[in-house]
Amino acid sequence: SIPAVFELKNLFAYALPQSFARILYRANLWVDILMLTALASLVDVGVYRVSVAIAMLGALPVMASTTMFGPVIAELVYTNQIERLNALLKVVTRWLIVISVPLYTGVLLLPDLVLAIFDDAYLNGASALGVLMMGQAIYVACAPTGAILTNAGHSMLNLINGVVSVSLNIGLNLLLIPDHGIMGAAIASASALSVWSMLRLIQVRHLHGCWPFSLKGAVLLAGVIGSSLALQTFLQGFPMWGRAAVVSSVLAGGIVLFLRFGLSESDGVVLDRIKRKLGRA
Repeated sequence: SIPAVFELKNLFAYALPQSFARILYRANLWVDILMLTALASLVDVGVYRVSVAIAMLGALPVMASTTMFGPVIAELVYTNQIERLNALLKVVTRWLIVISVPLYTGVLLLPDLVLAIFDDAYLNGASALGVLMMGQAIYVACAPTGAILTNAGHSMLNLINGVVSVSLNIGLNLLLIPDHGIMGAAIASASALSVWSMLRLIQVRHLHGCWPFSLKGAVLLAGVIGSSLALQTFLQGFPMWGRAAVVSSVLAGGIVLFLRFGLSESDGVVLDRIKRKLGRA
């Protein structure tokens, strides 16, 4: 229902900052690798590069959700339907968390198994991979607020967030890599992504009065975190394949329980949208 109006000045005023913000997001993922090259050994760079590639896989659901719901967000902002926007934000955030939980839980509980797919030489990156995944998890949970920020026209604000994040990443890398190697780079990258995500949360709350987390979602997330910590403690001393079998069984059981008891009426918004997308494909 939004009329198409082509105003080149306004289009470029939005598009250029947004393009640079996307470049800065990519820079956030690569700057630590470049700085490891300068401040550490090439062996560290190779091990860390694999950990970064695995951690980046966790962002795939974010791209899918942005593609599906970006136009809806833009229309709700344009027509000033803030209550519907806030409800949609909560539903999309909840589903991003639900979709991401099996991947993140599996990697955090079985980092050695994931890295062993490549070579035993990469097992030294298990701890760094865990830190990177935690940073990506915060980014994924807050990603729908970023979609509101950009689709509501605040591309310059998003660019400023990117500048702050990359600057923090560079500073922490300079501080931490010389003494802590790949773990220092992982802490720097995760911290920078977390700060970018927190800035988006605060800005969307201030500008549009929207908040992505519901009480039900918070309880669900707390349960997942508590269960994961308990499972990690229980699995200490188990052989790798034994841990893999237990984790797979627990995740499968959790998915079944969620589909049986965790769905609500509002989840139909996401499910219908996914069905339509699959139908077109």
